Amino acid sequence: MSTEYIPLNKDKTVIRYYDESFNCYVVEKSTETYNTKVYEYLYRNHIDGIPEILSIDNKEDKLAVKEKWIDGINLEKYIETKGKLDEVSVCNMMIGLCTILEKLHEHKIIHRDIKPSNVIYNGKDVNLIDFNIAKFENNDESRDTVLLGTKGYAAPEQYGFGASGIETDIYGVGRLMEYLLNGDLDVNTYKGKLNKIIDKCTKIERKDRFKDVSVLKNYLEYLLKKIDRRSIDYTPVGFRSKTVWKMLVAGIMYLLVFGIIVNIESSGSLWELWVTRLLVFTVFMSLVCFNFNYIGIRDGFDFRCSPNKYIRFIQLILVNILIVIVQLFIYGYLLVIFA
Repeated sequence: MSTEYIPLNKDKTVIRYYDESFNCYVVEKSTETYNTKVYEYLYRNHIDGIPEILSIDNKEDKLAVKEKWIDGINLEKYIETKGKLDEVSVCNMMIGLCTILEKLHEHKIIHRDIKPSNVIYNGKDVNLIDFNIAKFENNDESRDTVLLGTKGYAAPEQYGFGASGIETDIYGVGRLMEYLLNGDLDVNTYKGKLNKIIDKCTKIERKDRFKDVSVLKNYLEYLLKKIDRRSIDYTPVGFRSKTVWKMLVAGIMYLLVFGIIVNIESSGSLWELWVTRLLVFTVFMSLVCFNFNYIGIRDGFDFRCSPNKYIRFIQLILVNILIVIVQLFIYGYLLVIFA
């Protein structure tokens, strides 16, 4: 079978063909801009959501890389075909991209070139490509030694105003969202629910952006639940995962609480008995729904977006106490009114 080499860029430095030695389609590229350590690390440690690196080879002043071909279309061509996207589509895509960046940042890798042509979409999932200017995070650096990035998507620190960090990728995600929602980076007509998130992502100072891509992802997930009612799962707590042992434990707990409620006795009137039973039921269900984030109830309190885990824990305890106090107050009020 003859091998067909298909150039993927004007300079023909990136080509696609079927490689019989790997038994798959590959993308082979030759680049003068690269970080050998990043490519070697990704070659040894594959991360879901990025192309699998099959081989790397230093040739004089260039790096030759073979990657497994990923089916799909980059977002630049996708927008050229489809036009600007709706908020639900953008949220879904960016949540997928944030998931990939979470894994990269766990390995201390900063991509530094988040842009439409580097994100591949297959109709369901996104993949992130092109690690030519990626680097390992170095908190000891005061500024980048080499100024690299794509105009419009590169953060200010990539132009010599500081050192790149995980917030650099967050800036790129913000600019990418602008592009997807407007259909053009030079045109900004979008006025919607994602504006505040975009503004936070694209702050000039790194310290003013989201501190962690997981925090950005949490905001996007919360917003998606508000704007796309189809994403809400109304299955009772304990049964959403479809895990047998979780459903069994949840079923036992529900039966136990039901047994407690029906066995409650009162020396007062029948009215007081049923109000007491209702109180126990509502307190239990409200605490369960809140703590297990049923239909996104807890998201509205912004706990997951707080950077300090101890503050989040204290907030969680205080709201639980408040839930119980409010319902006890209502219970006492009803007893006084109808006594």
